Amino acid sequence: MYEISTIGITLERFRAIQSPVAVAGGLGKKDAIVSVCKLHSGLILVTDEAVARAILNDTK
Repeated sequence: MYEISTIGITLERFRAIQSPVAVAGGLGKKDAIVSVCKLHSGLILVTDEAVARAILNDTK
């Protein structure tokens, strides 16, 4: 059995956060992770090595 708790905020409130932290992983989520990272220049991303390498390879 899994329990997942989530909350939501508006985009305006998200952008008002000085240093938001996103935790996400899995290569299947790479495009979504990149999209969220583009929403806030101060975002701190915590992810797995496979996603990090894929993102870095896409930016070369």
